[in-house]
Amino acid sequence: MISGAGVAGPTLAYWLKAAGFQPTLVERAPALRSGGYAIDFWGLGYDIAERMGLIGQINTAGYHVRQLRIVDDAGGQRAGFTLHDNRTLFLFVFSAPGACLPAILDQQKAMLRDVYGRDGWECPHILDELDRIGELYFDRVSQVKMQNWSRGRVALIGDAAFCVSLLAGQGSALAMISAYVLAAELAAAHGQYELAFGRYERLLRGYIAARQRAAQRFAGAFAPKTRFGLSFRDLVVKAFAIPGLARLAIGADIADSVQLPEYSWPSLNQWAIA
Repeated sequence: MISGAGVAGPTLAYWLKAAGFQPTLVERAPALRSGGYAIDFWGLGYDIAERMGLIGQINTAGYHVRQLRIVDDAGGQRAGFTLHDNRTLFLFVFSAPGACLPAILDQQKAMLRDVYGRDGWECPHILDELDRIGELYFDRVSQVKMQNWSRGRVALIGDAAFCVSLLAGQGSALAMISAYVLAAELAAAHGQYELAFGRYERLLRGYIAARQRAAQRFAGAFAPKTRFGLSFRDLVVKAFAIPGLARLAIGADIADSVQLPEYSWPSLNQWAIA
């Protein structure tokens, strides 16, 4: 039984079926979510998606970022660099320690207007457009840290076990990795869940902890609290335009350092043919 049809749940169901199990997936939401935060996707998660035959759909649906810009109130570019549609993503990020986040849409809009209503550049126009929308992705940046990822016959994967937060940009990939490993370990242990759960956690615990630490280090740059912090962040972003420097500076934080064991999937070909 798998609870949750996000990214991790269906991935787990896929690989459990490939291993010869008969998974049942349940979800309480009445429909798929139409909104949310943009997903960064790379590394081992990409490899697992490729094994599932999903790369074509991911590339078709993907939002290919071509340029990142940080601007001042007058619209002048303070920092930026070219990356890889005519759509634009705006992130309103602010520090609000101890604040209760409103759950009602009108209150969320009011909070954004209160925080950004006196800013320049495109902020007045963007805030005016709030009247025309019926949904916001409005949430707190947070992490989930648990002493154990399983208890008895229940195991957690993905964000439920170890949310690294949007600061890491790897939540979906990590969800797929954890689902893949858990399914494989259940197959290798012939359904002995205690053994499988222990192997699953031992294999991924250090890797996930490193991803969470990297996200914490990035938090100060994502939402600087001082003018010096802003200036330093902008200087670093400008420097990323130098070929190879970004990889040198943050490559260790985003590179996948875990090597997944080779697993066998006895029902994969049979299922694919069927």
